[in-house]
Amino acid sequence: MLKDVEAVIFDLDGTLLPKGGAISEASRAAVSECGRRGISFALASGRWFPTTLPIAEAVGCQGPLIVSGGGCVITIDGEILKEFTMDPAD
Repeated sequence: MLKDVEAVIFDLDGTLLPKGGAISEASRAAVSECGRRGISFALASGRWFPTTLPIAEAVGCQGPLIVSGGGCVITIDGEILKEFTMDPAD
């Protein structure tokens, strides 16, 4: 039941953004409904922060953003909350 949902994470490419890259009205409505119900939402993508940010702004996402294939969790203001890096030797 939706009343039990506390947060929703939206994937971008192929989910929130279908082929062609335009955010559909159904996707906008889903994001809007989350906000209306007080459900937190975030975006997740394999994209880098600079290419995810405009989409977050377009749908009114206040973050956090999970970017770089899960390698970084960052606010829409650019504050890194968590970063997962690999040692170059690996």
